[in-house]
Amino acid sequence: MKMVKSLLLGTAAGFVAVAGAQAADMPVKAAVQYVKICNLYGDGFYYIPGTNICLKLGGYARAQIYGFTGQNATAGPFFATNINNDRGTALGFNLNGVGSGQSDFTVRSRAVITVDTREQTDYGVLRTYFLFGHTGDSPNPEGLYANRGFIQWAGFTFGLAQSFFDFYSDPAVSYLANLTEDTGDGGWRVAAFTANFGNGITSTLSIEEPRRIGITSASLAGQVTGSFNPNGLNIRSQFNDPFLVGAIVPQATGQIKAPDIVYNTRLDQQWGAIMLGGAVTDVTATYYGANATSAGTGLTSCAPPGFNAVTDTTTGGIAGGGSGVGSIQCGHPADKLGWVATGGLRFNVPGGSYFQMQGSYTQGALRYIAHTQYPLGSAARFGVGNSVGLGWLMDGIYGNSGEIELTRAWGIYASWEQVWNPKWKTSIYGGWTSVMYDDNAKALIAAATCGNQAGAGNFLPAVFNTTAIANFPTQQSGSITNVTNCDPNWQLGWIGTRTQWNITSQFYMGVDVRYSKMYTGFAGLGVFRSPGTGPGSERASGVYSIENQDNWSFTFRVHRDFVL
Repeated sequence: MKMVKSLLLGTAAGFVAVAGAQAADMPVKAAVQYVKICNLYGDGFYYIPGTNICLKLGGYARAQIYGFTGQNATAGPFFATNINNDRGTALGFNLNGVGSGQSDFTVRSRAVITVDTREQTDYGVLRTYFLFGHTGDSPNPEGLYANRGFIQWAGFTFGLAQSFFDFYSDPAVSYLANLTEDTGDGGWRVAAFTANFGNGITSTLSIEEPRRIGITSASLAGQVTGSFNPNGLNIRSQFNDPFLVGAIVPQATGQIKAPDIVYNTRLDQQWGAIMLGGAVTDVTATYYGANATSAGTGLTSCAPPGFNAVTDTTTGGIAGGGSGVGSIQCGHPADKLGWVATGGLRFNVPGGSYFQMQGSYTQGALRYIAHTQYPLGSAARFGVGNSVGLGWLMDGIYGNSGEIELTRAWGIYASWEQVWNPKWKTSIYGGWTSVMYDDNAKALIAAATCGNQAGAGNFLPAVFNTTAIANFPTQQSGSITNVTNCDPNWQLGWIGTRTQWNITSQFYMGVDVRYSKMYTGFAGLGVFRSPGTGPGSERASGVYSIENQDNWSFTFRVHRDFVL
């Protein structure tokens, strides 16, 4: 085994030294003798021949089976195509290539290589690190996986690393993707400086790529498509509603004009750690909408405030709405500053056990509350029969002539890791997120979802029935309207446990089980129009009960780390 390791090291050394003629021309045997151990940075480092650079090659291979998380294991049960919760053929498993995209069984394979180099300079250690490999969730093909590629030197960090907003480590205690702030799995692009004051006290100022979900225009929500008669009345139309079940709602997000600014102060000691921090982000919108009936005609009339999808009593269509066409002359809302404040705590116990938690509150920067899932769409879940849970997401919303109403949210996550012995450990983890809209935002959302919209005529909630859907010729596929409860606030909570068997120091197996529950917004009744394809396509159009939804899920993992 020692000889095999030496040969691998010799091969690696010869590979990285191609640029040096002396090392490149050496035979393998000489290269093996030339490799020297570097003990400056811990185990596994070796000098690159002919240099004072220390190199560590490593990586891991992983196989993981998921149950009841949906076909996209990262999204979880309340986002993307996983919201369907039906028995329709899962997309990719059907030979004709069609399906609703839902699956209760997923297999993930992942294998990566890590390269860590370090060198002493006059200003401290110069480190470069990158990770690359492949990953895939069945039945999707394997794809490139690369979540690290950074340079660290003299307190600076540049490149694809991890956000300095992060504190709570979700992958350390769970194999499932939970709604936390953690950017560790995918990485995040940063340019940061960390000042070390001694005694475990550090402060970091980081310029980072924006964490955005986006902005919604209530006026563009009333935009209509179709033909118009000479009197300006819409004869055949469908109003473009961003409030589709499970969809990405923002459709009026402005250009990125500035990075996010992230700051933290930490105290790291043997007993644990404390972190206080926050971030600010530029919340930018596009333009107010022009009148849909005059869009593209050269007219300069701008749509009035609000949703502005007015049912015409003569044609049953929509007589107005906001259009993005020709809207530049209508102006735009002023930019706002979104912000988030956070705090974290870790407490270590002799023997390796520890407790960790982090809590955050934001206005206009929701992706700092739940990093991975929120950009995939809005939370939703279909239940048994005509049942659905809703939780729409956006950083802010505005109507014509109005300002951006920033969305408020908070999240808290905590876990306990119990180390029984070197071979076994168990974690218990959980969290809660809450999304809230102010009164102005609620009014803008209500105009698009509640009351008597979309050519419904005189069909009021009191007379909802399954035949009423025929009177919604202008309701967009996938939307839910005529909702009886106009409260969009919603929450999601989860609790789980993971047990891991460390067969060796670098090889383990484990099982993770989690219960999640969505406390829906708009609890009541609404009329849903089936989209035909995509999320909800297996569901019939009709009257739905909007109510809380829950989910049990589990995963089994086999993982092997290696260091050459």
